[in-house]
Amino acid sequence: MTEAARPTYEAVLAKIYAYFDENLAEKPAAPVSEQSHLIQDLRLDSMQSFEMVSDLEDHFGITMPMELFQHVVTVGDVAREVVKVIAQERGEA
Repeated sequence: MTEAARPTYEAVLAKIYAYFDENLAEKPAAPVSEQSHLIQDLRLDSMQSFEMVSDLEDHFGITMPMELFQHVVTVGDVAREVVKVIAQERGEA
């Protein structure tokens, strides 16, 4: 990821969707969307959440403070937090 190419919210969502498509052992009843609940709909446990965060960190070259995830509930929440951290780490926030 280049410094000049700050990913959009939509690009982050696309990465999250791809992650779930590749890594969910049990596919959810409905397609993954911004409104999909991480626990209720996608049935993520703490280890799966950690693996998702690690994948996002590696992909976007960021470090996500774990406390940020105390209030995330949906896929959209995760995407917003990733975009926020990218902006903060690049001094844009």
